[in-house]
Amino acid sequence: MKRVQIMVCTLLLLVSVTALLPAVSNSTNSTLEVISYDDEGIERSLAGVECKSKVTVECVLANTGVPCTGNLKVKRSACKKKPKQPQKIEITWKYCNPNTALMQIDQSKTVAIYKKNAQEDNVATVGPKRCRVITRKPSINLCKSGATMSIKAVGNIPSRQNSYCYAYKFLRVRVEKLKGSACSVSTEVTCLINDKGENQGEACSGNIINKESCGDVEVKFVYTICVFNRDAQNLKMNSKQSRAQLNGADMALNTKTMGTKKACRRDVRNAVINSCSMKDTNASLRLRGVLNTGKKCRSTSYLKVRAAEPCAYDFIITELVSDGINSYIEIYSPTCRNEIVAQDFQIVRYKPGDKKPSQDTPINLKGLETNVDGFIIVCASRQGNIIQSGANCTDVNQITATLTGKDTIAIVSGAVDDEFSLVDVFGYIPNAEDKNAHHFRGGLAVRKENVTAQSAEFEIKNWEIYTIVDGDITPGSWFNIGNDGGAREIPTVPPAAAPAANPSNSPTNNPSAATNPSNSATNTPSAQPSICDTQPYIAEVVLIQGAVDFIELRAKSICAYNMTIEEPTELIFNPVNGGPQVIIDIQGKKYNPEGFLVFCSESSLNGATKCNGGDYPDLGNGGFKLKTTNDTYEYTFECEGAETSCRRYRSDDSSTDYTIGVGPGSPGSENSTELPCLEPSPTNTNPPSESPSPSSTKSSKSKKCSKSAKSKSPSSIHTETSTEPPSMKPVTRRG
Repeated sequence: MKRVQIMVCTLLLLVSVTALLPAVSNSTNSTLEVISYDDEGIERSLAGVECKSKVTVECVLANTGVPCTGNLKVKRSACKKKPKQPQKIEITWKYCNPNTALMQIDQSKTVAIYKKNAQEDNVATVGPKRCRVITRKPSINLCKSGATMSIKAVGNIPSRQNSYCYAYKFLRVRVEKLKGSACSVSTEVTCLINDKGENQGEACSGNIINKESCGDVEVKFVYTICVFNRDAQNLKMNSKQSRAQLNGADMALNTKTMGTKKACRRDVRNAVINSCSMKDTNASLRLRGVLNTGKKCRSTSYLKVRAAEPCAYDFIITELVSDGINSYIEIYSPTCRNEIVAQDFQIVRYKPGDKKPSQDTPINLKGLETNVDGFIIVCASRQGNIIQSGANCTDVNQITATLTGKDTIAIVSGAVDDEFSLVDVFGYIPNAEDKNAHHFRGGLAVRKENVTAQSAEFEIKNWEIYTIVDGDITPGSWFNIGNDGGAREIPTVPPAAAPAANPSNSPTNNPSAATNPSNSATNTPSAQPSICDTQPYIAEVVLIQGAVDFIELRAKSICAYNMTIEEPTELIFNPVNGGPQVIIDIQGKKYNPEGFLVFCSESSLNGATKCNGGDYPDLGNGGFKLKTTNDTYEYTFECEGAETSCRRYRSDDSSTDYTIGVGPGSPGSENSTELPCLEPSPTNTNPPSESPSPSSTKSSKSKKCSKSAKSKSPSSIHTETSTEPPSMKPVTRRG
């Protein structure tokens, strides 16, 4: 086997590179078998002595710049028709000498590998502040499982006595076989750092940090469209309905017909983000088109970018679930909620018998965002977005998050291919086969409630191991955290290999199913999206004496219940009397456990538990507009005849007809059957108590109206909301 002649050294510090040597021009177009480089003999403690270095290996779809990871896809039907479906890729290995002295390589130990072939390079030394680049353009068969590639460099600096240089990088790219989808198209928006420096090319999220010294950061937004359907020849895009936007402004988008063999193409737009800006930068991409087979296709993606705030994360592992494609890892930060991770943390896996973590696809936490309760949930598949309790996956990682129940899982500070330190651990290190008390194959491991401190040494007494029964797994909650204050219960049947202890106050969440009577303003979609769409629809509006008392929104998708709205969304009220426009920013608001979000007038009697969206100034007559990045349609709410108090609701977002109801409604829950409220008498102006006794409970006729009931003008509410079909939910990703 030929080996690359490379000179590289590693220390604990990575520095930027300012110069490049010419790239090797040799290339191959052959399809090869998959192998991986055996690095088991390398100790991670030997990162480098008196030597700094950096190595990288990258894979993109040839002539597109689109990463191989996540974009090597093919329909199963295409492989059945033709078992060889070649996709040309471009692999780049790079090794750099950021030192101020010449480096000499150990040619017997330095190697760059793609499958069975080592890549030739005859450079024996690398000058100071220089890099060496090797590029190849092979083809990969999409009907196979994927490929691995790696680079390892060993050497020394002759002018430095006892210096030792070491660096290693591993990359696995997998092929995804798509089932059944007639279109198999996708859209994605990403944001990358464009400043020249060590973060160039990194994701914006987590690398733009709000520090005391503010500054503009050059970035680029990448709008990517892919067609993974080789049963068709091309996709003709609708130039009028397809659009790319940045902060609401249209960007130029290539809408020419796409061939399917190239798979993907992208448009890049440069921008600047101020590191101290507290305003989100929002980007979106919408595709509408038709395949040459006649099938109409659509896809929509969103991206929200904002500067990260420095935070002491104090991450701990709270729950691990081993359940095939529904496996997930849940971690928790008690101090950083709704915060973007701006430090280098990884979740890594120690395979059975291993003393060191696997370098195969660790989970990078930098750039991810904790939810409103402080949790990050990493799922094994996109199906994990619709697992029990409706919690949304923060990230998807097929390798590390597919838990066998025998692995050791750890949070580390740093990176496994460089220097790192253990932060929190579940399982023994080394992961010895005879230490199996922590095994939970087909079950779950839950951290005990009172164990809140990080620990780099595992103790089984701090955990409970259980089998999975209905309602056991509770992503996004840990005891009374993230569970709306409710106690979290745990199943009573432990697996045979688990400890017998099973305290009654151990955690689990087994929510009861919400009732859904026929007259309720509820959302019952027939299928949940593979990636959760958190956009709302208008479910109910109540007018009292000619003014809006409350407006109720509900999540289109069940998976968004109890979640935060990710997409840019505004609720706008335009008064008919020419008064000031009222704009309510809905992005970042959280639905209640039944998926409702309610906005009330300041004088409404509905309490804070019902008006979870907050209060707005008392409004008279006017029009509501639910503004999203999707198409909109118009609907007008009107009270009948001379009525000035009325209620309108609908059962789900697929219906355009609103039911005429009576009474003041039931904001944030199932609908009320009360009669319309009446003006309070002068002698009865006190609001009802929060918990009246049965004998003192007021009837609907004595319900106090809001102050806005003073308006006697005719009532009319105009709305606009999304017409995105329930079957095609937009995708939300972060930069």
